[in-house]
Amino acid sequence: RDARSKKVGPSSVLRELSLLASVFEAARLEWEWVDLNPCRGIRKPLKGKHRERTIHIWEIRKMLRAMGYDRRARVASMGEAIAHCFLLALRTGMRAGELCGLTCEHVYDQHVHLPKTKSDRPRDVPLSTRAVAILKRMKGWDDKLVFGVKSASLDALFRKYRGRAEVEGFTFHDSRH
Repeated sequence: RDARSKKVGPSSVLRELSLLASVFEAARLEWEWVDLNPCRGIRKPLKGKHRERTIHIWEIRKMLRAMGYDRRARVASMGEAIAHCFLLALRTGMRAGELCGLTCEHVYDQHVHLPKTKSDRPRDVPLSTRAVAILKRMKGWDDKLVFGVKSASLDALFRKYRGRAEVEGFTFHDSRH
């Protein structure tokens, strides 16, 4: 616990300890490999503070400028696709993985259907008129995926454009707030 705390935050240590405790508990109860769960005697770190960063409108505008966003033009570059993805995240609260995995076949007039989510439950996300307009501008950008980008690329490109925009202190995930 102490050695790991020097490398990662308290939430990560807590998550890893919980995983280890579950493994030892299964080994103890189901397989009878151990007599006791060594994780029971470990004092757990306090939960880390929940991140609640709101992105300000002036930061959004700087980001969109850095990405080459033009709301009247069709998407012509990856930067513009990332800008549209960011705007849809702001409008819907969808996660980066949900946006990156969104296929054209799951986009409907008033909602998008997410067959696979973090909670393993499918859900429908309602769309405002502006969210619908964002998705219409993405039509034809990629054959299968709406934004044509993987989660890892989205994160890296978002950080690149955030640096160009000379703003800091927020991540793509903060667009959910």
